[in-house]
Amino acid sequence: MNTRMPVAIRVKYGLVHVPSADRCRRWARRCREQLAAGLPPERAGLLAATDVFPYEAKEVVVEGALEVTALLDMDK
Repeated sequence: MNTRMPVAIRVKYGLVHVPSADRCRRWARRCREQLAAGLPPERAGLLAATDVFPYEAKEVVVEGALEVTALLDMDK
């Protein structure tokens, strides 16, 4: 996993805390499950975020935030 991924996820979903590597991997796994179910990437990422970070995730538009596909590439 790319070491920038936790901060990128924090920015993307307006999290208060930087998530652990384990939670980032859980987000990526859940996101890929949503993608396999046919959801568009941004929707899949948001659903995964609300599942993995239920008390923090917000649907925010942050200028410069990476797209979900770029975040998933960081998990390779």
